[in-house]
Amino acid sequence: MSTELRLNPSSQTRLGESTRAWILRRAEDGQPRQPGKLELATIKLPSLDDDQVLVETLYGSWEANMTHAVLRDPIDVCRRLGQDWIVLGNSGVVRVLAGGPNAVGIQEGSICSFAPIGKVDRHGYVQTVSAYDEPGTMGVLAERFYVRASQLVPLPDKSVVAPVRWASFSVRYTSAWSNWKVALGAWRLQMPDVTPDRIHVWGWGGGVAFAELQLARALGCKTVLLHSGAERAELIGSAGITPLDRSKFSALTKTATPGDRKAYVESLRAERSFLNIVHEITGGDGVSIFIDNIGGPVARASLRALGRQGVIASCGWKHGHAIEYHRAVECIERHIFVHTHASPLQDGLDAMHYALETGWLPPQPERLYDWDEVPQMVEDYTAGRIAAYFPTFATVATKGL
Repeated sequence: MSTELRLNPSSQTRLGESTRAWILRRAEDGQPRQPGKLELATIKLPSLDDDQVLVETLYGSWEANMTHAVLRDPIDVCRRLGQDWIVLGNSGVVRVLAGGPNAVGIQEGSICSFAPIGKVDRHGYVQTVSAYDEPGTMGVLAERFYVRASQLVPLPDKSVVAPVRWASFSVRYTSAWSNWKVALGAWRLQMPDVTPDRIHVWGWGGGVAFAELQLARALGCKTVLLHSGAERAELIGSAGITPLDRSKFSALTKTATPGDRKAYVESLRAERSFLNIVHEITGGDGVSIFIDNIGGPVARASLRALGRQGVIASCGWKHGHAIEYHRAVECIERHIFVHTHASPLQDGLDAMHYALETGWLPPQPERLYDWDEVPQMVEDYTAGRIAAYFPTFATVATKGL
C-alpha cells in the first residue's frame, strides 16, 4: 500500500510529476534512536525549475550512509534536516527525461551517473551530499526525481561498459580515488624513495577499501584485504589482492574493557595474533598505508599495525565515529592521519577517466534486487547476508536496455 506525500511547491510552474519512492520517516518523539524502515509512498513532485533536470532511476546501489540513516546511527537524518521524511539513494545510474531551459549540457534520453554533490566549499570540496544531508533533495530510491545538470555525468555506450557496473561507482569508487590520492601523497611526503614493492597497503573489507587496494595493486604495492566469507576471498584474490580472513581475529572487534577481564584478555590475544601476522607478511616493516573505514573496534589494531611513517586513511565510520589514540606514540612513530569525505567533482571525473582506460570498476552484480525487493535488500545487507561488496537494485525502467 502506497502513501501519498507532497514536497514543498516550486516557485516555477513548468512540469508536474508523481513518482513512487521508498521513504524514511523521522523517528517518533521520544524515540530518536529507534531504527526506521523504508516505506513505499507516492510523491507529488513540485514543478520543474528552469535549472533542474527530471531523471528516472535505472540502477541504484545500497551504501553504508543509507544504513546509518535507517539505523539512525549516529543521528536521525530527518530530524537534522528538519524534514518529516527523506528519499535516500546517492549512488546510481539514471536516464534524463526532461530539463529546464537553463539545464544545459545534458540531452534528454542520455544515461548518466548520478554525482550526489550537495553543497561544496569555495575550493570545491563536498560539504553535504544529496539524498542524505542536503535539505530538500531526493535520490535513487525514487523512481523519478529532480537534480541539477551539474550532478549528472553522461556514461559511455553500454557496449563499452554495462550501465549497471556504474551503479556503485559514483560514491564508492570516487571516494576511493580521492582518499587514495591523499593517502599515497601523504606517504610519499615522508618516504619518497621507497619502491612500490616495499609499500604495504592493507584494508578492512568493504567496497571502498577494495577499490583503493585495486589502485594500490596497479601501482605494484603489496596489498592485503581483511574479509569474511569464501565468496569475498575469491573476489579479492581474483583482483590480485591477498585475502586475509578476519574471523581469525573475531575477538578483536568485540567491545571490551579492563572491567570485563575475560573479554578484555580475548581481545588482546586476538590483537596480538593479528599483529604477528602483520609482522610476518610485511617482513617486520609494518603496514605503510592502512585503509580503515570501520573505526571503533578495530582502530587500535589498525594503528598498532602501522610501520614508522605509516598512514592511516579513512573516508567513513562504519562502526564508531570516535576513536582514541596516544598522541605521543603517534608523534614518535611519525604516523599521518588522512581523513577525506566524498569526492570533489574533478576527482570523480578523473576516476571515471581512469576506469574507462583500465577497467577499474565494480564487478558485474551476480544478483540484482528488483525495485519491490529494496526493503529485502536492506534487511539482507544489515544482517550480513549479502556477500557482494556492491548490493545493487534495478527498476522496471531498465527493461529494454
